[in-house]
Amino acid sequence: MTMRLPRLLGPLVAALALSACTGTETGNPPFTAGAGFHGYEPVGLAPDPAVDEAFWVVGRLGFVPDGECGAPGEPAPAFEGRAVVDLAGEAGQAVTLEIHEGDYCGAQLVLALGEAPLPAGPAELEGASIVVGGLARGGDPVRLVSSLEAVVDLAGADGPFRLSPDEPPLVIAIDWTLAFAGVSLATADRTGGTVLIDATHNTGLLETFERNLPGAITLRRDIDADGDLDEEELRAPPLATGT
Repeated sequence: MTMRLPRLLGPLVAALALSACTGTETGNPPFTAGAGFHGYEPVGLAPDPAVDEAFWVVGRLGFVPDGECGAPGEPAPAFEGRAVVDLAGEAGQAVTLEIHEGDYCGAQLVLALGEAPLPAGPAELEGASIVVGGLARGGDPVRLVSSLEAVVDLAGADGPFRLSPDEPPLVIAIDWTLAFAGVSLATADRTGGTVLIDATHNTGLLETFERNLPGAITLRRDIDADGDLDEEELRAPPLATGT
């Protein structure tokens, strides 16, 4: 992840159904991709908390053409706006991308602050970028709210990858076990029996979550195009990883 103050950071699953679009005079023709966001648990591992609700506000998503990774500046956005995405279900606003066919060496995801009126998600998203809910191993509810504006850079893990309507859909995945690594819920303060993690409660745990987040994000293929990551897809090497 590239830290940029005041925008700090930045597996979630974005299943990208690719379809052909019209060409342009500048090069390879663009195609459209519908993106849905979800989180996952690695095979055989259980995160603490067990996440059952998660929303992010996505401000921009772009892909870095091969040969331009490490160059100054930001990639041209495939999506730019303010979309609420549901990482644990299908209620979030869909994100439509437009990408030029070709080889890419990385991606960039930007999280933004939610603004009223919210198209989806809990009211806490107004003025926040991340809301996560779940249950701690002891059974107590957990509620995390972050107002972090984030720029997350994902670098190609094993050379360039191709984006085209003929390739399997892409998946941007967040691993909850990595995102919550070191977030000790057993010793966290409770408010009315709930573990609140936000700007005024358990702030050290919030900082740990935010530091972990880039390394928990990977770019993958949804090989069977079912909008989810099965065991085989999770075991496959990622296309790109958060830095």
